[in-house]
Amino acid sequence: MVSALIGVVMLTFFTMGSQNAFFMMLTTLSEMAGNGSEVAADFLNGANLPIGETINPPGWMMALSLVQVVINFALTVYVFLFAQWDNR
Repeated sequence: MVSALIGVVMLTFFTMGSQNAFFMMLTTLSEMAGNGSEVAADFLNGANLPIGETINPPGWMMALSLVQVVINFALTVYVFLFAQWDNR
């Protein structure tokens, strides 16, 4: 059970880390567009994203990660502690 809970925590760090890395790359792309990169500007204009500004993730995205952790944690505890398995 401990290893499953560690897996849930690691999944959380991976999910939130990859989301943050994605938005950091978008911010870098926005800075590139602000410095005159036509390809970056075309991409950001096509996605309706700001040029030359920091792009932050929406609040619901971070909340979604935390909700996912709570669900995984609750299911892990249920499976290992409370589920009745048929032992034949």
